[in-house]
Amino acid sequence: MIRLARYDEAATCLALMHRAFAETAAFPEPSSALRETLDRVQRAYGEGSPVLLEVQGTPVGTARVVATEPLRSRLAAAAAGRSFPVVPGAAVSFERMGVVPELRGAGHGRALTEWIEGLARRAGATVLEATARSQMPDNRPFYTALGFAITDYSGRYGIPDIRTHLRKSLAK
Repeated sequence: MIRLARYDEAATCLALMHRAFAETAAFPEPSSALRETLDRVQRAYGEGSPVLLEVQGTPVGTARVVATEPLRSRLAAAAAGRSFPVVPGAAVSFERMGVVPELRGAGHGRALTEWIEGLARRAGATVLEATARSQMPDNRPFYTALGFAITDYSGRYGIPDIRTHLRKSLAK
């Protein structure tokens, strides 16, 4: 089951994020997801919403969906199945997507991405954007296989291409 997380589930989203990004602790510059705090996750509800993926009632994956108005106020209704008119050029983005390591490779990341895409479409977005860590070798092939195009790279921590920016048109 995939759904928007409730505000009282922010600690669950944080714990999942930390587990999903734990392997980056071995990198010269670990993911900033490992420094996320409960306060930051709670503040993210003002920008969009965390998403939870559950398998047999156990949370195993998460992502952070971000949207600006008018789409932000539509997210909860879109998650419940309501559709809205398209807003040309409007984008929904997501970041910090992760699945616990022991369940990777079973299609959960694909399911999360497709659910977020459906949410974006129902909310009226014509663009879906994602940000992923470039140093994770599976990230770029994963997203391009789902129809995303790489639009840019950005630096952080003195590493020029640490983040990959991706975009997918939702226009029909």
